[in-house]
Amino acid sequence: MRSMAWCVGVVGLGGCLGGGASVKGEIDGDVPDLRGGYFVQDDELYEGGDGLIIVALSNVDTPCETDELVSEELEDADDPGDAEDIWETYMPEDFWVLELRMRVGDPDDDLSKKTLEGVSWDEDLTEDDETYGTFIHYTDFLDQEYFSGQANDLTDYRDAWFSDGGDLDISKHKPGETLSGIFVTEAAQTDDGDNDGDVEVRFSVERCKAMERYYFE
Repeated sequence: MRSMAWCVGVVGLGGCLGGGASVKGEIDGDVPDLRGGYFVQDDELYEGGDGLIIVALSNVDTPCETDELVSEELEDADDPGDAEDIWETYMPEDFWVLELRMRVGDPDDDLSKKTLEGVSWDEDLTEDDETYGTFIHYTDFLDQEYFSGQANDLTDYRDAWFSDGGDLDISKHKPGETLSGIFVTEAAQTDDGDNDGDVEVRFSVERCKAMERYYFE
């Protein structure tokens, strides 16, 4: 079963350094508002040497910088009340996020024109050239209860869907610098896999090295 650990926390909230994103289709009746993003990579995350590229898309302004700032300040927060204030200062109340994970043999190889296979909604990445996405729709500010770990129902803050199958076609890739592609998939409810829509996500993003320690260290 795939994890949503990063998606329901701090990481994956940003937009782009200089790229963009767009969406065709709907999830649960809404068109996900994804306008830009960035990517991070770990060259040898998996046993056997496979690497991982994560594309983070949303509609938050200056995403790489915003994500780094929020992550740093949350690390230094004295208590859940401080964390709540930080979140409300920098983050919008209502926004969408897509975190797209790509398992590849070597992220520093040119992946241009490669197609990655989307796994089933209840599967993790077990081989190279596989991918999946997690869609998050934040509907309220994260508060003290959330940051203290006492929130019993995360749907008070956001709704989430896993991608189910589909394909990711990488159109352009300048290793370690830029990445463009088209991800076509179904959106499945995270508890039972029921289909809530079909989407096509196009993106063109730059690498955000500043966020890699928050994802991988």
